[in-house]
Amino acid sequence: MNRLSKEVSRWAVILCASALLTLPTAASAAIQAGVSSAKPLPKVEQVVDPAFPMALDDQGQVWAKALNTISVKDGFHPTVLIRGKGLDRVSSVASNGGVAVALREDGRVWTINRITPASVNDHVSVQIGERLPKLEGIVKVVLSGTLGLAMDKKGDVWAFEIGFHVDRGQTVEHMGIMPVHLPALKKIKDLSFGSTAITFLKEDGTVSQIPYTYRESKSSMYTTLRTASPEPVKGMDGIVKLSKDSALTRDGRVWLWGDGVLAKPDHDVMAPAAEPFQVSGLDDVADFAAGGEHALFIKKDGTVWAWGYFSHNPSVLGELQPKVYRELSPIEGLSDASSVIVHGEHGGDSVDIVVKKDGSLWMWGADESRRIHTAPLQVGFRNP
Repeated sequence: MNRLSKEVSRWAVILCASALLTLPTAASAAIQAGVSSAKPLPKVEQVVDPAFPMALDDQGQVWAKALNTISVKDGFHPTVLIRGKGLDRVSSVASNGGVAVALREDGRVWTINRITPASVNDHVSVQIGERLPKLEGIVKVVLSGTLGLAMDKKGDVWAFEIGFHVDRGQTVEHMGIMPVHLPALKKIKDLSFGSTAITFLKEDGTVSQIPYTYRESKSSMYTTLRTASPEPVKGMDGIVKLSKDSALTRDGRVWLWGDGVLAKPDHDVMAPAAEPFQVSGLDDVADFAAGGEHALFIKKDGTVWAWGYFSHNPSVLGELQPKVYRELSPIEGLSDASSVIVHGEHGGDSVDIVVKKDGSLWMWGADESRRIHTAPLQVGFRNP
């Protein structure tokens, strides 16, 4: 190479480096997010809340939606997850209505606080909060907004409520009402909040419920939990898992009930809440998740099936777009799935997530820019 060619090459390198250094902060963050996905991705074991996703990996670390950044990598969803602060040694997470908690491996429960970024260069969105007192040996926690239920390893259940306060611009979760033991609930194996009742699965596979109405305040529900006895649900035997207004049987069949559109006759939103019934034509289900308007089912062969009303056009300026009804059918190109989660409440754009057996995370539906992705896209991760 002659002297002139060497000089031209040297200046080309300098100009390229200068261009990268002078990119706008937001563009730089987006590029970094795309590049970071080239590293080995965490293996996800659990994910919650598609509207603000949080994922637990196989190392007990919690990842949450990164702030002020998107992924630009081909074939990846714009959403990027970033590791939270102090959220390690976690066995499961629960989130609902902007409230979240972490259940640690020692059976104790901690709040998860959202972080308000000080600048566009801050990407971490969650951090460990404070430990909730009196909760020991816990194996599962479920939330309905600020109201929570915790189940311990003996099958006893505790009710609690989380409060909020603002500290230097940060919204901090703390204990609102001290946990109270619910003596009427014994030998519980699973539990779930729903639209019309709180449902409990006993160790013998039978199901019971404590009814309530959606008009009840959280304080009223808290009082109801402390005083009411659960009512047995007849005909629901052999249940192995509960979800919102739904249950899975040992032989892979699904029950629905409640105020969701899918459960009502002719999907009439004005119809009264439905009593529990078994979904016809659906079997061989290994896992599932049901929202108000649609549901996802994982068959035992790892395929994912969808049913209900899905967003195909984004809501604009507060004007909701009609959703498209889908008969029960498999989702093309999605296999080897291990768990699913949905966000399909009435009145909002749908968002859905699937975890595959290899620990990868796939997401579709509305993103934060209100674009609709009709096919699943892999979600990337980045370190703080």
